[in-house]
Order: sequence, then C-alpha cells, then structure tokens
Amino acid sequence: MNKMPRVVTIGGGTGSYASLMGLKRYPLKLTAIVNMIDDGGSSGKLRDELGVLPPGDVRQCLVALSESSKLLRDMFSYRFEEGGLRGHSFGNIFLSTLEKKTGSMKKAISEVGKILRIKGNVVPVTFTHSNLCVKLSDGKTIIGETHIDVVEKKEKRAPIKKIYRTRRLIYQHYPKYFGDRRSKGNKKFQSKKDICFKSYDKIWSH
Repeated sequence: MNKMPRVVTIGGGTGSYASLMGLKRYPLKLTAIVNMIDDGGSSGKLRDELGVLPPGDVRQCLVALSESSKLLRDMFSYRFEEGGLRGHSFGNIFLSTLEKKTGSMKKAISEVGKILRIKGNVVPVTFTHSNLCVKLSDGKTIIGETHIDVVEKKEKRAPIKKIYRTRRLIYQHYPKYFGDRRSKGNKKFQSKKDICFKSYDKIWSH
C-alpha cells in the first residue's frame, strides 16, 4: 500500500498561501511551518497592544488549507476599511481573541482549524514572543522585521553580517521600561525603532 507523500512548507505570507492553495488539490499530507516574527500591520498592532503572538501568517495558512465554504474563507480574510478596526482582518482578531481566551496560540489554531476544516497542519515556528534582528557589517543592529524589510528614508545600509532571533519584551508585562506608549510626547517609547533593549538580559533573568 502506497503511503501518502508528506510535504512541508516553511515561511508565511503570500508565498505560503499561494503554495498551499495549489498543493491542497493533490493527495498529500501537508504541514505549514509558519513565521512568527511579523511586527507590522494588523499583526504588529495586535501583538503590541494585546500581548498576543502575531496571527497574520498563521491566518493565511489556515485559510489556504481550508475546505470550508468560500464565504467562511472570505470572512477570515476580510479586512476592515473604516472605523476603529481599520486595517485589521477579521481572522487576525478572531485568532487573537481565541489566544486570549484559551491562553494558547496552539489551542487557537486548533479551534480555527476545526471551523475552517483545514486539510493538513499549521505549526508556528515558535510560541515565544520574538523579534528578528540583523547585525550589519558596520556594527549597527536593526531590530524588527518591518525595519529590516523597509529601508527607512532610503538609507544605504551595510551588508548583513548576522541574522538572529531574540525574545521580545512585551509592553503590557514591562510598562516601566517603556513608559506610557499612548503618550505622544513620551520620549521613552516613540516607535519600535527606538527600543534599545538595554535592560533585556536583566529583565529576562528574573
């Protein structure tokens, strides 16, 4: 008896979504290993404001593997265009709500997988709150996927010497190190780029 071939995708975003949409048409055992370091857009806002893991790439993989109705798939991909939820997708909010309620992104993925009747498995590469960092050949360090992807102010950067992941400080857990983010005049926390992580080792040693 022939065993069903196993196929694993690694990544996130549009690439994984398009690959999985095509692969699910074939008799394969699919597993999507998903990036969990997104810090921009809806995912970035939810992880910063609610302390949850970034749900965007997970959502896209779940929708891609879904064998539920088109309406349900479209609903999880629906992005609000106005009001306080502008920029957020329903699926991101739903996953974050489940994570807050169950205390686990793993459980949230399992529940959404049942709702969407996914063909395969969606596995986050980590359940740890993380940042992607790069060290440049000129000694400069850039923290956060968004700042690595987008060359801010079109600045010319030195070549990347090292890529690594660090555990991320969560604003809700350590407000005294960030000040009040909601205050526009607060110089301690103007933007993600301004976070220096000087107290990083000290905080995580406790």
